[in-house]
Amino acid sequence: MDDQTLEFTLKESCPFFVDLVSMWVYFPVQEATIEANGDKWTTSAESYIGNGPFKVTEMKEKESFTLEKNENYWDAENVTLEKLTYRYILDVATALTAYENGEVDGVRTIPSSDIARLKADNAGVYTAPSYGTVYYDINCSVEPYDDPLVRKALNLAIDREALINNVDQVDGKPAYSFYAPGYVVDGKDLTEGRPDFGLSSTADVEGAKKALADAGYPDGEGFPTVQLSFYSDDNVKKIAEAIKEMWEQNLGIKVEVSSADWAVFYDDVQNGNYEVAAMGWSADYVNPMSFLPLLYTDDVTNNSFYSNPDYDAIVDQAKVEKDPAKFGELVKQADELVSADYPVLALYYKSNNILLKDYVEGVYMTSSSNIYFKNAKVLEK
Repeated sequence: MDDQTLEFTLKESCPFFVDLVSMWVYFPVQEATIEANGDKWTTSAESYIGNGPFKVTEMKEKESFTLEKNENYWDAENVTLEKLTYRYILDVATALTAYENGEVDGVRTIPSSDIARLKADNAGVYTAPSYGTVYYDINCSVEPYDDPLVRKALNLAIDREALINNVDQVDGKPAYSFYAPGYVVDGKDLTEGRPDFGLSSTADVEGAKKALADAGYPDGEGFPTVQLSFYSDDNVKKIAEAIKEMWEQNLGIKVEVSSADWAVFYDDVQNGNYEVAAMGWSADYVNPMSFLPLLYTDDVTNNSFYSNPDYDAIVDQAKVEKDPAKFGELVKQADELVSADYPVLALYYKSNNILLKDYVEGVYMTSSSNIYFKNAKVLEK
């Protein structure tokens, strides 16, 4: 052991440990800085010590912070950008105006209603897939949602293309499972060739009606009013209202929508005080084990309250499997087993859009939604 080696001793086998520690909460910090400044070490440029290609040289609360090239970085000679300034512009429309007026060179978040126009104008839209899924949790522990046929009917009655293109207006790929593409083994994404579980990008009205009839509710007769809840957000509201319309029109059932601030909403979801609720998942780290626990019996992240011993057994095997190929096969088995039970209402797989001027090169975004400027270059305007 030497000063350049970090050694971990684990209580049990964790073959995906390297992926796990790529999560931001495991980023290293300087002990002396923490001891000298406590929690306030991140609030001033003087005490903010990092180990990346840039160092913080100025911080203006709620306004901006400035980064400059870190001469102590291990690969400093290959970092060409000398200075980078982040501005806090909380209103996305205002940020877009600043971009179009040439006040900033890039924007982190684009108003969804402007994406199509900006793409048509070649205004610098950069799209990167995100390791995450937009879906609604279905409370599998309460009637009638404990019936897979009911959950199937709800899934079949959704027009995912309309939600993506017309309602949310995002770059998304229709989802038929909670588990997102983005993890590769031996050069192949684990979702490659995955079945669609009878679902399609547009609504299968006849199939949905048949599933609901098979569950004992022909033409929606006798089906209780669905309580569809979401958290306070304009885009999420639009999706919830569109889903309500699709279910009422395609299944002949009644739907009531309700919203609450995130803290109240999420507390209800975690405690099972809901029927169908807006949710989704962006993986904490790029590995299927960030997804699989979401439907594992009694896991703290399992807000659908779904339970399947066969699924749990496969996840338990995957958790300790060291061979990448065998791990991949177990993930596929788990995904296909649980997705055929429709424990969630999968809508689409996430992507991120940012704006960058064409004179900025070398910036990239990972599937964990982190933007990297190490290789960035600003060409002559």
